[in-house]
Amino acid sequence: MNRDIAEMNQQHGQLTAAEKELSVAIDELQRQLVREAKEQQAKIDRQAWEQELRDRNAKAAEAIRSAWEAAPGDAIGFMIGLNERGLYVARDEKGYYAAVEKSGFAHRLPDKDMQENR
Repeated sequence: MNRDIAEMNQQHGQLTAAEKELSVAIDELQRQLVREAKEQQAKIDRQAWEQELRDRNAKAAEAIRSAWEAAPGDAIGFMIGLNERGLYVARDEKGYYAAVEKSGFAHRLPDKDMQENR
């Protein structure tokens, strides 16, 4: 009976050790899954942000092109046209022009076109 008890205690110890190993492995797998999920979400967020940026730039480019075509060679008309499309003209200290959204997001205007009609 003592040998049976000793054998059961040994098996219990082995099972307890195996349970701890499995618990550690499961915890590591869970951490890895969380890391991978966060990385995947970050990738999705980055792609969505990049698409939003492309869309904003395309929309602004169309507004700029439309305002320019509506007022060829007329800088004031061009600025009014941009304003009607929700954009404002700004110039930085280096002399570069930008069409700025109300949110403050800026789209650089083509230097050549702006220089010709100062």
